[in-house]
Amino acid sequence: MGYRSDVGIIVAFDNLDNMKEVLAVYLLDPRVKEHELMQHWNIYEYDTSKDASYMSDAIYYLQLNECDWKWYDSYDDVQGLKYLCGLADKFVEEREDFNVAWKEVSIGEDGAISEEESALNNTLQDFCHYTLSYTSPEIYWEAKGSAISVTLELEKESA
Repeated sequence: MGYRSDVGIIVAFDNLDNMKEVLAVYLLDPRVKEHELMQHWNIYEYDTSKDASYMSDAIYYLQLNECDWKWYDSYDDVQGLKYLCGLADKFVEEREDFNVAWKEVSIGEDGAISEEESALNNTLQDFCHYTLSYTSPEIYWEAKGSAISVTLELEKESA
């Protein structure tokens, strides 16, 4: 048993070559192979050519969307999945004009929300916010037993 979360991660790049290079290094991590972590990532291209606010014709991104996951930072598979974000940050530190943004959101079964992000590029950061968002958690109650009727009467004042 244990605490479970719904998790979303997006890692966005301004060009395909940069994404491929980060993925090539990511695939060398032993946790990726051992836990078959690439099966959790979906790869997309977002066509920005119709939106003048973007500087490039496309944004390339990886997206993870999992429900009911034991998302503990101490678990190898979680560390392996989060490694992609840290690796992208290393490329940004070491390379001039290497643009990446990422965002991670986890929502626990108790409604607790945890969010982390990293970006030096405002366009990619805005894209991550737009693509991975959430609403406030809501609580729903369901009656499990039979209804009880309670009548409260106020005591009448004596005259």
